[in-house]
Amino acid sequence: MQKTENLQLNIIDGTDVPSHAVFNENFNKLDEFARTMNDTNVSLKNRMETLETEVDGKITDLENEVTQKVTDLEKKFDDTVLVLEDKISEVELDVDGETKKGKLKRLVIKTTPAYNSFYHSIPYVDTANNVIYDVSEKRCLITSYSGYGSINMTELIGLTDVKDIMLLGTQMYSDEYMLVTTGNSNTVPMDCYSLQKLTYPGAGDDIYLSYSGSRTSFTLQEYKGSTSGGWQPSSTLATPVSDVYIVVNYVEFNK
Repeated sequence: MQKTENLQLNIIDGTDVPSHAVFNENFNKLDEFARTMNDTNVSLKNRMETLETEVDGKITDLENEVTQKVTDLEKKFDDTVLVLEDKISEVELDVDGETKKGKLKRLVIKTTPAYNSFYHSIPYVDTANNVIYDVSEKRCLITSYSGYGSINMTELIGLTDVKDIMLLGTQMYSDEYMLVTTGNSNTVPMDCYSLQKLTYPGAGDDIYLSYSGSRTSFTLQEYKGSTSGGWQPSSTLATPVSDVYIVVNYVEFNK
């Protein structure tokens, strides 16, 4: 009796006589093969689940490792910046032969200066031809704007002694834009020039940062007549009204 190649099942052929034993043997082999395949599938499924768990664990470990490294780098960067800030802010200065230690500081103050405007016409003098023109014909228009003010540093930063700090520099600027047609104009160039107590009677003991500045222009004008534009070139008189920012760089000495 012939048999199949793989499972060796009996093949009834030709003059072979079928019997229960032949069929039962085939069924038993098929059942054994089915059980073996099922066991193999279960084993493969368990192995796949194990591999998935292991892979997920590895991915989680890598994610945690990367997160930790990023956190460590951020902390290291923050610590480095903090150290750099400390090194930069801590300074030593020789003041009148004495070494003083302190910290660099910057203060930004917004304030409104007091402004003055001045306009005056003077006769135009032609020195080349020794001619003095009548002020009603030709003139030189002098236009001057000035601004000034004081900042109470005692109230602002608690300064009670001018020796407690040293000014390294100040800058003043305005970010407001005024149209001349409104009768107003932008601020004038100003500088801080003193840090001291005010000298007028009854001023008190507070320490003030004082500033002032001006802008002056001279315009040669000729009168063209009331129907031809009047004084030419024309000049629109305006008053500065801009707020200003004062940037103060200074060292505050250690006490």
